[in-house]
Amino acid sequence: MYLTCFTRGDCSFAVNQCARFMSNPGPTHIAAAKRILRYLAGTRSLGITYRRGAVDPSLLSVGVRTAPNQLSASADADHAGADDRWSVSGLAIMLAGAMIAWSLKRQPVTAISSTESEFYSVSQCVLDCVYLRRIMELLGYEQTAPTLIAQDNNACIFLCKGSGMYARAKHIDT
Repeated sequence: MYLTCFTRGDCSFAVNQCARFMSNPGPTHIAAAKRILRYLAGTRSLGITYRRGAVDPSLLSVGVRTAPNQLSASADADHAGADDRWSVSGLAIMLAGAMIAWSLKRQPVTAISSTESEFYSVSQCVLDCVYLRRIMELLGYEQTAPTLIAQDNNACIFLCKGSGMYARAKHIDT
């Protein structure tokens, strides 16, 4: 858990899934924990590395470059992935080619659609981005451009752009 919280956000989902069964682990949970430890041992040289002029790789895939010291982010969610039908939100916020903030948590609501779970994930990412933008400005790195957030759900992108609500998402409140 320590590595996941402070330096190795890449394994946070796997650690999160194992942590749910700490009170009564079975053989499959022990095997999963050992696999995580083997992964960490094999990737010991990886860590958080900042590079001047580097950008978020998920934004490069769509041909977007950001200015130096500009925040960028990615948000995603799995819709009703667990037995209890609650979705899991994940986000990563990048600066200079490295994650500076990440989160992985179960959503406190039961999403009716994948659009709703993705929209919830993006809205949580936006809250973190606003907070980090204010910190960057206090440190003297004014954010002159919008913070780009990568998202893969077309209906969610449509809702975020404010193009209007449509019939299948009218249950999502403003």
